[in-house]
Amino acid sequence: MTERPAPDQAAAPVAVISVLLSLLLAILFPMMTDEAYYIDWARSVNWPSWGFFDHPPFVSWLGLLSRYFDHVFPARLLVWAAALMSAYFIWRLARKISPERSLTAVALMTSSIGGLAGAFLLTPDCGVTLAWIIAIHEAFFAISHNPKRWITAGIATGVGILSKYTMVLIGPVFLLALIKEGRNQLRSPWPYLGGIACLLVILPHLWWQNSNDWVTFKFQLRHGFSLDQAKYSNSVLPRAVDADEDSSAYRAKQRLIEVMSDVSGFRESIKKRKPQKSRLERAWQYAITDCP
Repeated sequence: MTERPAPDQAAAPVAVISVLLSLLLAILFPMMTDEAYYIDWARSVNWPSWGFFDHPPFVSWLGLLSRYFDHVFPARLLVWAAALMSAYFIWRLARKISPERSLTAVALMTSSIGGLAGAFLLTPDCGVTLAWIIAIHEAFFAISHNPKRWITAGIATGVGILSKYTMVLIGPVFLLALIKEGRNQLRSPWPYLGGIACLLVILPHLWWQNSNDWVTFKFQLRHGFSLDQAKYSNSVLPRAVDADEDSSAYRAKQRLIEVMSDVSGFRESIKKRKPQKSRLERAWQYAITDCP
């Protein structure tokens, strides 16, 4: 009778194939509309930008390379590198918890549909996924080995918030872990220093928000809890105007439209007016997909 391979022996080729497949998709898959939006943002503002109308800044930093090219691949290459880092920290963490299944954990992450898409598409989820994994990794070692690693957990949390505001949900996870496994550390300074490290990372973004009427926070709250899209952008900020035709922002926008025109159906989609959805349809859509 043929002996079955150990879990990690079977998982290793799956993980390798998934990583290489995501790189191939980064090269061949057409640019998505959201990716074009983030690249246009990276091209239209000075770097580093610490904020934008509807998202925190990290995704525009990933799109920086595509600022100098008429292709999305350079930005996707950074996304792919971030996915590799995520897989590496998953492997390190799994080695401490279940060494014989550490590569299985990596294979499960990289071979899922979400794992494959998240490993090459330029979205805010790339940064928050990497930051969440590193923050959990550092918190685990802070509780089990070295409390000073709460500082690196805090830094990773700050980077995650700069990617997507939902990163704040890791706070209750940290608190529960401390109460259950590291209650004595609540009397030490390290978890609190980690919180200060997180605050220092996001401080430039908070400064930007304060200087711009907290526009991103207002957008995200209204985007998630309101059905009236016309009110999403209520702000005392001056209304945006079109760039002059001889400006670099205008030329970058025109190049972006030319690139996007090669995507099947893009030109038709921007010309065709979508039918108005009913209030019930909009409520259902926001309930399942558009939470901030």
